[in-house]
Amino acid sequence: RYFSVTRPLTYRAKRTTKRAMTMICLAWSISIILWAPAILFWQYIVGERTVQPNECYIQFLSEPIITFCTAIAAFYLPVTIMAILFWKIYQETEKRAKEVQGLKGSGA
Repeated sequence: RYFSVTRPLTYRAKRTTKRAMTMICLAWSISIILWAPAILFWQYIVGERTVQPNECYIQFLSEPIITFCTAIAAFYLPVTIMAILFWKIYQETEKRAKEVQGLKGSGA
């Protein structure tokens, strides 16, 4: 959305299937690289399985630093980025609305 609003003339030319697939694969790759080792190998890192056989939860979330870092990476950072981009979109649309009003006011 940000690029479609701030760079409307070049956005359509750059929006290709290949680029979309690349971005999707990149997002999944980053997630797998960051999460898979902790989920799959935490019991080996700690040295034992900390979850009881009849329970189901993520072992490493009992570590405060890991819980903090995952909350930042998975929630707060993306929300902050989205809020900033939506604010920039809002500013751009306001700027364009004023330009259109200026054109109407000048009789063009």
